Amino acid sequence: MNIDQLHEQIFSTLQDKGIYDGKIDYILQKDFDNKGHQYVCYISRKTEIEELYSIIIDTTGKIHSFDVANWDFNIDDFLFKDLENDYEILEMNADTHYGVWFQIDEMREEINYTDGLQQYLSYCKKNHIDKNFMKLFYREVDVMDLYQEKNGNYKIIASFDIGNSSVVLGYNENSPSPYVTWKTTPDRKTGYYTGHYGVTKESAFNDYKKRCKECFNEHLNRESQKLGIKEKRDKGVER
Repeated sequence: MNIDQLHEQIFSTLQDKGIYDGKIDYILQKDFDNKGHQYVCYISRKTEIEELYSIIIDTTGKIHSFDVANWDFNIDDFLFKDLENDYEILEMNADTHYGVWFQIDEMREEINYTDGLQQYLSYCKKNHIDKNFMKLFYREVDVMDLYQEKNGNYKIIASFDIGNSSVVLGYNENSPSPYVTWKTTPDRKTGYYTGHYGVTKESAFNDYKKRCKECFNEHLNRESQKLGIKEKRDKGVER
């Protein structure tokens, strides 16, 4: 089922219930190996602001729907819990992202489903949902300081971004090679590649610095080529 077919099924279900003012807040998807996908969708209403509506489409295509009181909904017990149970965000509108960020900022120390929180923040990182996005459309709020980036069992402890390129430094205290540097992109959509593994923090950081400088110089070379600037070479002293 593609996204357009999914939207059509959701709105058809709402209309069968006599709801014509629904707006999709977010859709989650869960894969069940060869059985297909299950979808969870939350819809808000323009005329009934105290009411949310949820639609679940299971792997057989059967539709389950129910009301959710707005006062009973919170991002921890609904969104983050689902993300911890192997659901992934298929889509989420800008208003909902802002509402999620606002709640995260208020709940900082009270969130129980912290792995779900990290999965949500990872989604934001990959899709350019950041404080600049929030400031552009709403008021400024920033929760990315709560994000602990990971690649496998390695925590990312340092990151350098320039242009379309990034270098990261990772740490895993339980690995025989506890430090590693990878190349990646700012949105991480290419994954992490060309790992240089090391034993000591000092050697790993030296490799990180070296790769950051290489990344910086490559970016400057690309920029100079785009601008048509030719590098001057020292021809020495004429006699």
